[in-house]
Amino acid sequence: MDACADSLLIHPPAGLLTVVQEKTTYALPHKDLFDLVGLCTHIDVVGFDTDACVMAAAINLFDEGYDFDVLGEYCASTNGWDYHEAAMKIISKVLARQPEPNHS
Repeated sequence: MDACADSLLIHPPAGLLTVVQEKTTYALPHKDLFDLVGLCTHIDVVGFDTDACVMAAAINLFDEGYDFDVLGEYCASTNGWDYHEAAMKIISKVLARQPEPNHS
């Protein structure tokens, strides 16, 4: 990935489906966005505020069964670093991928 010199925009590799969702609520807008991300096999989540909107989006994706990662290095909180770090700990513990059950 390369970043524009004059902005924070990160450019994904060519050919990757990229969806940038602007929203005014904590939760993801269900129908339209899930129609788009349904085309993806994996979703990377970034944004502000880690301790609110990003966490809510991660919970939505988890509840819907999507494969995703929250890229903490591209997230932040207006409440400060401690809130960002706390949210990332919660996300990694609560929304961690569970091992597949062994059916042997």
